[in-house]
Amino acid sequence: MTRISPLVFIAIEVAAAITFGSSGRADDEPSPLTIEGYTDQLSYRAGEVVRFSVSTTVGRYSMEIDRLGAETKTVYRKFDLPGASHPIPEDASSNGCRWPVAHSLTVPADWQSGYYNVRLRVADNGGKFVGRNRRTAEFDLFFIVRPAQPGKTTPILLQLCTNTYEEFGGKHTVVGYECDGCEFELKDGLPIPTGRDGTPEGFVILGTFPARRHPADALWYDRFPRDPTGAPTQGAAVFGVYVKGGTVVATRSTDWAHGLKGGDPVVERITRNVLDRLAK
Repeated sequence: MTRISPLVFIAIEVAAAITFGSSGRADDEPSPLTIEGYTDQLSYRAGEVVRFSVSTTVGRYSMEIDRLGAETKTVYRKFDLPGASHPIPEDASSNGCRWPVAHSLTVPADWQSGYYNVRLRVADNGGKFVGRNRRTAEFDLFFIVRPAQPGKTTPILLQLCTNTYEEFGGKHTVVGYECDGCEFELKDGLPIPTGRDGTPEGFVILGTFPARRHPADALWYDRFPRDPTGAPTQGAAVFGVYVKGGTVVATRSTDWAHGLKGGDPVVERITRNVLDRLAK
């Protein structure tokens, strides 16, 4: 019988400790594969510079930009862009991430106004010995291209509610008025805005629907009424119009587009009525 020297056992144990560490996991196990990013503005005109801030756990990434519309059209591709990882500050929700600019491009003159989706991609081959497989990760962001002469060839403005919260006290007000709900009183059976919550004079409520804010969401609105338990009271989403230098149609829901995509006949009819009325 062959005897193994104790020194050999010690060498094996040390090698195992070096390879797998105290947790029993291989030191070569691949780190998480992630990528995130944002632009310095939400909208641009031709000739303006779009600056991208990107954080990723790998050294290289790619970027693809599509204009979304009746047809999706790819307008920009860039590969092998240098990447770096950046921490997310504790005050990011109030003051942004403040990451450095990683890439920039000038909006070409031939880019039509509309919604441009930016897809960031990264890939690697996993670990050297553990998790050896091709991994990929993607992240989508967007920006808007505004027309050089607003209204000349585009009579309808689609307002995005991405920064709706800025209307309620943010330092950079980016929307004129957006109304998921407003305080109102019933007069002769009709809902009439009180105006006490900032709803502008002249806003006309066309329809309402019972709604209750999620408790976590309502924390942003500390002035809203609450029941004895501290939960938000029952309220209503509203559908209405507001006219001031143009007509704003508030559909009461940021998910209106899902109704169109799903073929809801009521949503389609209302949308058609609005377009026919305002596009003339």
